Formats: sequence, structure tokens, C-alpha cells
Amino acid sequence: MKAFIERAAWLYATVGGVGMLRPAPGTWGSIPGFLMAWWATHSGWPMGWVALATVIALCLAIPAATITARKMQKKDPGSIVADEAFAVPVGVWPLMASGITDWRWWSCAFVLYRILDILKPWPARQLERLPEGTGIVVDDVASAAWCGLLVWLALRWWG
Repeated sequence: MKAFIERAAWLYATVGGVGMLRPAPGTWGSIPGFLMAWWATHSGWPMGWVALATVIALCLAIPAATITARKMQKKDPGSIVADEAFAVPVGVWPLMASGITDWRWWSCAFVLYRILDILKPWPARQLERLPEGTGIVVDDVASAAWCGLLVWLALRWWG
């Protein structure tokens, strides 16, 4: 049973192995989340369902990241990308809520999220210090929240 749980956690934490892609596994890992958010926007999913799915996915990512990081004996292995994949919808939330489908807005939001995820603005850097999967996941959510705020401001200004 332990081996099954570890394997399931690895599959979830690496988003089906996407986290093994090189270079830049975090960018590769962000793509599935970005595509899921894009699809949800185009399919007309109610925002409440998108928010619920995002919260559930992030909550599941914490134990999956913990189990996988322990198994790999690393604090934050680069191959764990569920944090990126499931935080991306937070960053593009304003686009989703506004029903904006213009690829230019979405591309800019994706690049902005990746930059913020790398730079880790306050409080992301501090949250990264939380233990195990919590630190692995919530720092990306903080970066995504900054992205969402900046996208929202850009929409107010230029949208």
C-alpha cells in the first residue's frame, strides 16, 4: 500500500511526469494548469466551480508534494510541479472572470506568472520556508496571487 501511495503522490506531484521535462520544469509544469484554465474559460465553467476545483487541487498537492519530496530526500525537488500547475488559475483568475479569451492577455499573464514564481515577491519567499509540501505549494499560490492582482490592474487600466 505504501508503494501505491508513493507512486500516486509522485504522479500527482509531477503532474503525470511533466515535472521530469527539462529545461525549466516549473515552466513545463505551468503549461497544464494554464491550459486547464484556458479550457475552463472557453467551456463556460462557472467561476465557483473553477475556484472549488483549484482549491481542491492545491489542497491535494500539499500531501503529494510532501510524500514525493520525502521519497526524493529533497526539500523542494524541481520535478514537483503540481504547485505551478494548480496555482496558475489563481494568476489568470481576472481573465477567466472577465471572460477574456484574447491570447495576448493570456500569454502576458503566463509570462508574468513565471517571472513572479521565479522572483518570489513578498510573502512568497517567506512562505517557501514553511515545512514540506506546504512550503512547496503556498509560495507558488502567493506568486500567482500577485500575478492575478497585476493582471486585474492591467485589465482596469488597458482592458
